[in-house]
Amino acid sequence: MSIRQALINTVAHHRHYLQIAKMLCHTYELLLFLVQTIRLYEANVGGTGPGSSNIFSPDLTDFDAYGNKAAANDHMTVLVQPESQTVIVQFAPYNYSVPAITCTFGTPSFYIYSVAVGRNQVTHQFVFNGENSTGNAFIGVAVSNSSSSCSFTWYTRQISNTHQEFSVINVDPTGSVAYGAISKVFFIYPLTSPYSYISNYSLPDVGFMPHAIDVQNSSVVLAGYTNASLTAPELFKPVVYLMDTSGSIKDTWYYAASNGSWQEGLTNLGADSYAARFDMSIDISDTGGLVLVGIQSINTAFAFSINNVNSPTNLILVNSISNGKTAVGFGKAVAFLDSAGTTAAILNNIYTVLDYEW
Repeated sequence: MSIRQALINTVAHHRHYLQIAKMLCHTYELLLFLVQTIRLYEANVGGTGPGSSNIFSPDLTDFDAYGNKAAANDHMTVLVQPESQTVIVQFAPYNYSVPAITCTFGTPSFYIYSVAVGRNQVTHQFVFNGENSTGNAFIGVAVSNSSSSCSFTWYTRQISNTHQEFSVINVDPTGSVAYGAISKVFFIYPLTSPYSYISNYSLPDVGFMPHAIDVQNSSVVLAGYTNASLTAPELFKPVVYLMDTSGSIKDTWYYAASNGSWQEGLTNLGADSYAARFDMSIDISDTGGLVLVGIQSINTAFAFSINNVNSPTNLILVNSISNGKTAVGFGKAVAFLDSAGTTAAILNNIYTVLDYEW
């Protein structure tokens, strides 16, 4: 039996789609049609992707699923432990004179996606985002009342009343403002007061799914995937936004594979549900003029320049580096090792091809 015939047989029980399936003359087109059919079916009867009626139930033993569970600067380190619903906090100085403390979440039903602290922040507080047991997505700030005990005041603000498969946050270097995104929405949360108004801005790409964000000076860089047409080489295409700190999009970069490259045929199937292989990473240099973006699904890290650090308008691709095709995972994390952005580190996280276990 041919691949084409096998796929047709698979969708045969969806009788109203059978005639359409038979008309598709190319195996690749039929495969894309089948995937779209399954997604529509799951959204209607309860599958695992967006639109599913199933309760969000993340793997609590996966340390970095859905976001960065660790954040640090010269004054404090925060480490989220999802399984025990605790946060390990270490205050400076980083020696044995100040022991680490283990604190429980502000609310037991929290699932924390990620945490963030400002690079130059001196206050003992951290920002977090996540979801509660009723499916409401939130952002919050935990403020320490003591440097020697688990005396944190947890403030949370709801940002969505539906499950968000993707939610990212970061803070400016001083820890004064938090920036983040959920599906199709970018938001700004001033931390001058836990009850500050949260500004929301719609993103232009329908179906945008955020995966990484960073902020420096007057620039915010946000990366993720967006839906692409079924006739395009990808079902989900990587996209990077350059924004200013008031939420205005200044430039947009869409990834386009080189002709004849192994990435050209990638569809990024499954990118609409969280999977570690689709993680992205961003780091803006301390001077604010250079940006690293890691997109491990295509095994590539990109270097961009920002034309004006005080009033950004253009995101310019400078270079890229790929680790070949042997093992997807290059770009799991990226970081500049000096203030000028002349030296960088790129984490290459290898997974097994058959079962996607990292």
